Order: sequence, then structure tokens, then C-alpha cells
Amino acid sequence: MPVLKTPAANVTAAEHGQLILDKRRRREAMVQGLAASDTLRAYLKSEPSRAWRSPQPEPIAKDRPESDNQNIRRSSSPNDELVKIYPSLAQAMLRAELAAPGRVYWLLKYLDTQGRGWLSVDDMRFHLTNKQSPLRVCGWRRLRQLLTQGEKFFWTRDGVGRLWINGPAKVAQALGCNRLKGKPIALPVAVLLGGIKKVRAHFYASFHSGRHTTNPISREALRELTGVAERTQQVYDQAAKIDQRRNMAIGEKYKKTYAEERAWQQGRGVFRFIDSNGYQGRKGQEYLAWHLPNSYQGPHEKRSKGRQKKINRQLRDLVMKGMRGNGPEKVDRVFWSHGAAAGRAYNRNPGIDAYWAHGHSRAKTCILWGIVPGKKH
Repeated sequence: MPVLKTPAANVTAAEHGQLILDKRRRREAMVQGLAASDTLRAYLKSEPSRAWRSPQPEPIAKDRPESDNQNIRRSSSPNDELVKIYPSLAQAMLRAELAAPGRVYWLLKYLDTQGRGWLSVDDMRFHLTNKQSPLRVCGWRRLRQLLTQGEKFFWTRDGVGRLWINGPAKVAQALGCNRLKGKPIALPVAVLLGGIKKVRAHFYASFHSGRHTTNPISREALRELTGVAERTQQVYDQAAKIDQRRNMAIGEKYKKTYAEERAWQQGRGVFRFIDSNGYQGRKGQEYLAWHLPNSYQGPHEKRSKGRQKKINRQLRDLVMKGMRGNGPEKVDRVFWSHGAAAGRAYNRNPGIDAYWAHGHSRAKTCILWGIVPGKKH
């Protein structure tokens, strides 16, 4: 049996009961106040900056319930997954020096599994900046800078805490890309999560991976297409593990007059080639030969074009609404897969040399090219 304390002589039983009730209420209020202060302290600790947030922010929990983010990709091992990118957009990002926000753009496309076209800023922040997230790429302060830098190029923000991701057509128009060329490639998510130098290298390598052919292409032409300087191209070749192969053209039989003419056209790359094995004709016959630009093979897998044709139509409509400038001049094709195609090209335009792959086009060391010399005027 509990022992009841007798009230003081000058305190009535009703007053004593009221004192006990007040004491109990104060004790409950104290417990509730401590719990509320702990909750408030934890909320303030996880509360981010007001920039890039909804007007009514919610605390960001480390372990979000599944029902909050049904459209967000959940991968414990994103290093094994791939994201589809368009090489033309990657080149445009390099030319505009927007590779850093461009990386965030492809990660947002990877996170938007349902294709809604928008993500919550809180969800984006959680996945890209939280130290426990497998997709962490930078801190929140740096991400805010990238969001500001990529505004109107890659995304727009509304007033209710959502980030609307631009489609490929709008991104291409904003970056000055008039058409998506080549095939899309599969880029490992691990590359996007690495250093920015590696990201730029793979953006550059996507051009070689998405090409339809491995025809020779000069460093100067690559600089015009990608905006990457020649020396930097060599660095990116090693960083992205781009396969390089030399090309050599074997022309007409050696004559001094022909050699002088070729020297004017090809520069220092012309030399005298002696066919000691008789592959071109009689053994020991001398030919004119010269070095061609290298061929390159990117490290990425190709993907189907899918909606690329529709995207190009959308892009054409967007370009038609603005001022269409002068397009690039048409360049005559000079490299062909076999001799018959080179012969037909020569018949169409006899004034231009037509090269054709003389041997296996996937040779590991050097590819030999035959030539149908154009008529000299």
C-alpha cells in the first residue's frame, strides 16, 4: 500500500490535491519541453541554407522513407550502372566550359527514373551532397554555385522547391548545338562521380565513341569540333584510354615530279616507300607514301538512337524560331571503306583524292590506305 503524506495543518485536503496535480503537470511539461528542444536542435543541425529551397522547408533526414521518393533511383552500387549521354551535347559543354554543371545535369537525368522532368531540390541535395549518399559529388555550397552556373542552360527552378530539368533539345539550343550527331553512348556513373578532369576527358572521348567510322581525323579538326586544344587532347587520350592507330597512304609510283607535287599538298609527311614484299606489285617497286592523321576508338559502348530523330526535329523547330545564321560549309568526303566506293566518289568529283582502306580497318598498329589520285588542274 502506498504511503500518503498527511497535509499540513493549515492546508485543506482540496488544496493539497491541487498542489499534487500542479506538480505533476509541471513535471510533464518539463519532459515535453526537453523532447521538443532535442527535436528542434536536431532540426536546426540538419536545416540547410534557404537558397534553392521551398518557401516552407522540411528537415532532411538521413534515412528517408520509401514513400517520400518513389521516383528517385536507389542504388547501393551506382558504380556498376550506366547513363545515356549524347556526344554532341558533351562536346557543346566542353566548348562552353560548362563541364562541371553538365556533369550535374547527367546525374539529374540518371536520378529521374520516371522521366517526370523535375526533381525536388531537397531530394537532389540529399543524393548529391550527403556524405552517406553513394552519389555524392560535391558539397552543398559548391552545388549551389553549379546550380546558378547552369541556370537556363540545363534547368530552371520554380517557387515551390522543384528543379525542372531541360530536355536535350533545349539544352542543345542553349549551347549552340544545331544537331545531335553520331550515336549516344553509355557512360559509367562512376566517371561522373570522379574528378572533373576525368569527366572532361570522357566528354571528349564520347566524340570518338559515338562516331560511325574510325576514319582519320586531324588534331586541328578535333579542336574545332570539341574546343579542346591539341596538347589537352593528348592528355585526355591517356585519361580516358582512347585507342589510337596510325594511318599511312600509299600513292602512285615514285617519280620526282610527283614527289614535289605531293610535298606541296601533304607537307613533310611524304616519303619514299619501297615495297620489298611485292604487296602493291613488283617486288622492290618504289611508291610515294605519306602519313595521314590518326584514327581513334573511344572506350564507351554505343546505344541505340531511340528518340534522337525526334529530338533533332524539336531542335530544328527551336532553331527556326530564332535567327538562323550561316551554317558550316559542306566538306567533301575523302575516306571510304573500300575501293569501289572510292572509285564512285572519284567519278562524281575527279578533282579530289579518294582514299580507301587497303587491308583490315581494325589493324592494331597501322592502317594502310589506297588512293585514287584526283586530277591536277
